[in-house]
Amino acid sequence: MYMPPSEAEKHGYERASKHPKSTKFGRQNPISERWNSEEQLVQWRKAWADVTNRYLKQYGHDARVDHRSHAERRLLERPTVHEGVVARAMEKKGIVSDRCELNRQIKADNALLRELRAAVKELTQKVIQSLPELAKAMETLR
Repeated sequence: MYMPPSEAEKHGYERASKHPKSTKFGRQNPISERWNSEEQLVQWRKAWADVTNRYLKQYGHDARVDHRSHAERRLLERPTVHEGVVARAMEKKGIVSDRCELNRQIKADNALLRELRAAVKELTQKVIQSLPELAKAMETLR
């Protein structure tokens, strides 16, 4: 018996799939699903960062690598975009690449942000240092 989709929805019926064990990307495979999962990607990035940091420390470098995103690390700076081989080749030839130009702007913005944060920190320290003097001055005015 044929039933229009709107009528089937009213009765709570769901259309049966012709290919129940397949997805739009091919047959379901639990191993490949786990392999392609977001959790697995995070584990691989963490392992890569751990190995990289171990070698950086072993060879006397102070720099360290973090596998987390700027958002996860709660950084205020904006991340740069991937430029790629083509954009770098264009820059070598003297042609301005949009991606490289965007990264230059992001780096300049981040430098300004670091300067502003340093200035705010310095002003905060000066205010903290001058609070006792201000309190003493207020007491003498009373």
